[in-house]
Amino acid sequence: MSTEPVCVISIRPKEGKFTELLNFVSPTLKEIQENVAGVVHAYEFVVSGKEEVIVLERFRSNNAMFNYFNSDYHEGLVNKLLPLAQEPIDIRSSANLDQLQDWKSGSQGGHFTV
Repeated sequence: MSTEPVCVISIRPKEGKFTELLNFVSPTLKEIQENVAGVVHAYEFVVSGKEEVIVLERFRSNNAMFNYFNSDYHEGLVNKLLPLAQEPIDIRSSANLDQLQDWKSGSQGGHFTV
């Protein structure tokens, strides 16, 4: 079993924003996978029959995940995502739950349920 933490993020679009959400998420995840240190995989799935996008991100370590989550780059992505997505955005992770709760209490984490 891998010790690389995985995040699963469930994103529901705001009314009429599904296509715009997909047009943002797909290229952004490709950019993340190619350019963010510590990211092993980053891709999305569209839930069949629903306007919901599931994002799967896998990191080399908890530190890599939280370095990314706490970065200005991630904050910029969240700020671009918020006008397209219903809040709260649901995030589940195999990472240390205490660390995830600490992150959630910060400025970016307030938009997510853990």
